Amino acid sequence: MNKESSFLREFAERCHYPYNKKQTIVYGEKNGYKFVIWAYYNEKKEFCLNLRFFIKGERPIAELRKFLSMPIVCEINLNAFMCEIRYAVKNALDEASSVLEKLLDSMINAFSQGGFYGCDALGKEGASSLYLMRGAYVWLCDDSVKYVNNRFDGEQAQLKSEKENIPAGLAGAFVSGLGAAIVMLILSVFGYVSNLAVLLLVYGLVNGYLRKGVKLSYLSGTLIVIMSALMSYAAFRASTALRLALKTGISFGFALRYGKTLMQAAGALDTYYGNFLMVCGVSVIATAAFIIYQFKKLKEQFELVKIA
Repeated sequence: MNKESSFLREFAERCHYPYNKKQTIVYGEKNGYKFVIWAYYNEKKEFCLNLRFFIKGERPIAELRKFLSMPIVCEINLNAFMCEIRYAVKNALDEASSVLEKLLDSMINAFSQGGFYGCDALGKEGASSLYLMRGAYVWLCDDSVKYVNNRFDGEQAQLKSEKENIPAGLAGAFVSGLGAAIVMLILSVFGYVSNLAVLLLVYGLVNGYLRKGVKLSYLSGTLIVIMSALMSYAAFRASTALRLALKTGISFGFALRYGKTLMQAAGALDTYYGNFLMVCGVSVIATAAFIIYQFKKLKEQFELVKIA
C-alpha cells in the first residue's frame, strides 16, 4: 500500500468517512455539504491533499474568500459551483490528518457564514451521487446525470459524423515519424540503438495521424502499425549501414545493400538480429499499445462512472 492510500484509508477510518480503495479517495457529507478528498504528488514531489466541494448561494462564489479563515497556507480554487482546496503537507502525516479535519471544518463554517449551500457539479440541489467524469470527481443528481449523458451522446454523434481522412492522416504520420527516424540515424553515428528514438517514432506516427486524419479507426490503426514496422525496419537498416560505413570506410550504399552479410562476416550476426528485434519489436508493440490507449481514452471521454 502506497503513502497516499494508507494515509487516506487511516483518515477515513478515524473520521468514519467512506473510503474507495479503487479510486483511492475519501468522500462523504458533513452538515449538508458533500466532499471528496484525494492525495497526489506535485511537481516539487510534495505530498499534497485535494479537497473538493460543490456549493452555490445568492452571492457569487468568488465572495467566499471573505469568509475563509484557513488554519494553514493552502491554494484555493473557485470555479462555477466548485470550491477546491490544495494543501502541500510539510509536516508529519499524523499532523496532516488533524490539519485535514480542520480544513474541512473551516470550509464548512465559511460556507455557512457566507450563505452558501451544497449542490451538485451543475448547481442542482437534491440527492446526488459521486461520479468520475473525464478524470474529475463530481457529485451529480439524477437530472444532472441525464443532462451529461445526453451531452455525451450528442458529442459522440458529432464525432461519428466527422469523416476520417486516411490519406491525409497517413501523410501526417509519415512526416512526423520521419523526424524520429532521423534522430535514430543521428544516434547511430555515436553507436547507439535507442529505444527512446523508437518511442519517438511511435508518438510521432500516432499523433501525426490524428492531426491530419481527424480521428482513428480500426483500419487506420492497423495501417499505422504496419507503417511503424516498415519505418522502424528502414531506420534500422539505414542506421546499421551508417555505422558500418563510418567504421569500415565502405560506401553507405554498399553497406545498406549488404549490411546483414557484412555483419555475418564479422561474426556479429547475433548483434544484428538482436538490434533488429529490439527496434522493430518495440516499435510494433508500442504502436499497437499506444493506439489501444487512444481508443480507451476516447471511450472514457464519454463515460460517466458511478463511484458511490
